[in-house]
Amino acid sequence: MAVSSVAFDPSGKLLATASWDRTARVWDLSSHRELFVFTHPHGVESVAFSSDGKFLATGCDDGMVRLYPLDYNELLKLARSRVSRTLTPEECKQYLHSDHCPLLP
Repeated sequence: MAVSSVAFDPSGKLLATASWDRTARVWDLSSHRELFVFTHPHGVESVAFSSDGKFLATGCDDGMVRLYPLDYNELLKLARSRVSRTLTPEECKQYLHSDHCPLLP
């Protein structure tokens, strides 16, 4: 994974990475644990946290900027609005980092 950009959240507790492998990842610096993986259709060139730390913005080489909520419940709400089926256990582990799969939609 070739990292193209990094950013610290305003609290200094989280680190986001952008990568040419088409992902943006958010890491907890105290536990060294990956919290979120956001998959993109193209390489991710840049990442930035909002000033309140509630959102992650990504810039891709397709010219698009995407904005992601970093609150788990907000992510579930977003998933429910976009997915017309329940996530598989593998998807829950990959995208939600959880063994428990919430019912969608």
